[in-house]
Amino acid sequence: MVNSDGHEERERNTPMGQLSCITITTLIVVSLANLLLLLIIILESRKKCNENYYQAYENLRSSPGKRLLSLVAGRGHDILEQRHMAALCLIKYNRILLICGTTIISKYWVLTAAHCCELVKTYPVEKIKISSNSGKWRNGIAHDVDKILRHSNYTQKTVSHNLCLIKVKNPFSDHLEVPVTLAGSRYKYIANTSATTLGWSSKNGVYEDDELYSIKVTLVPFANCKNLHNLDIDETMICATNLGKTDCSYDSGGPLFQNNLVIGIVSFETDCASGNYPRVYTRIAYFEKWIGYVEQLVKGKIGAKFKP
Repeated sequence: MVNSDGHEERERNTPMGQLSCITITTLIVVSLANLLLLLIIILESRKKCNENYYQAYENLRSSPGKRLLSLVAGRGHDILEQRHMAALCLIKYNRILLICGTTIISKYWVLTAAHCCELVKTYPVEKIKISSNSGKWRNGIAHDVDKILRHSNYTQKTVSHNLCLIKVKNPFSDHLEVPVTLAGSRYKYIANTSATTLGWSSKNGVYEDDELYSIKVTLVPFANCKNLHNLDIDETMICATNLGKTDCSYDSGGPLFQNNLVIGIVSFETDCASGNYPRVYTRIAYFEKWIGYVEQLVKGKIGAKFKP
């Protein structure tokens, strides 16, 4: 700037420029400090989550098999049926959650309902476990999951083709982890004959020690079942009535036994405990060819055994 005498006048805003520079520097330092603090919080949270995960995982592995025989003797379950039973579990927020029942069908594979596999499909596979070897699913041996193969024709709208195969990484090898034989394609479903459903829960829909329970049912004629349900009942399903009208909650995906064979998988029901509506099961005999197709898909034997 030039004054009236023609001489150059020095800028008078230098102190203000210095102040602005100091302010910006301070803001940068504070921001970096906050960013560092946020990073520390995130790392600590991840560490805590990992600790919780492994704590829950170890809880699931505790006391394998110690309660099975006494539970069978005390509750009247058939040990030949119970040792095939396993549970689909999810480790979430430091808790072990029961998702569904499953049935051991070979050294590495279990069978359950497709809607059960839908419930866990959004979670990392390392948080999904198959618990077996115990009469209480929380006390079982945790098997890591390798593959989950839901039937491609399953739909939530019709609940048709409600079947899913799960492969574990470490095999079922204990004497209390025994594969069951499945009903083959020629198996005859005879109306008014009795069968047994196994489920992971307890009385009145309330968890009490996470124990296994059983329900006696009677197979219902196919035509009768179609008339009683609003949903489409098709050839992939069978129906049975709850004889004792006892609670049957929390046993989705569990097996239906008859003649020492698994003939069905729990699919859905409408007020099962009342006995007014038959429960619907996935018809195992319908899917013998599908399991053969899955073997071609995975390029290996599943090892399931079928009996006519």
